[in-house]
Amino acid sequence: MARKRKATAPGVAAIQGNVASENICQKNTPFSISCQSPRAAAQRRQILEHLQHDTLTTLQARSMGIMHPGMRVCELRQQGHQITTEWANEYCTGGVRHRVARYRLEVAHD
Repeated sequence: MARKRKATAPGVAAIQGNVASENICQKNTPFSISCQSPRAAAQRRQILEHLQHDTLTTLQARSMGIMHPGMRVCELRQQGHQITTEWANEYCTGGVRHRVARYRLEVAHD
C-alpha cells in the first residue's frame, strides 16, 4: 500500500528533502516572516553579540542553547544584517564529525 504524502507549503519539500538549491531566506516565501517570540528575539541578540567579535558555528550556537541557529541567522539576514556562511567539519564532544555552518558578520567599510 502506497503512503500518502502530506501537503506542505511551497518551499517546505525542499527543506525536508535537504535540497540546498532553494534559499528559504528569500523574501515573499512562507519563511520570510521573522519569529516574533521573545525567546527567538533573545537568540538573535545572542548571535549578533557573538558575531561582533568572532565567528559562530552551529555547534557553538547549540552549546549556547540555540538549537536552530540557521533559522535565527536567516531572520537576521532578513533584518538587513550581512552574515556570510562557510561550511566546515567539526567534532562534537562525543567525537563525531559534523558538517557545520560557520557564520561571520560582514562589517560595512565606509
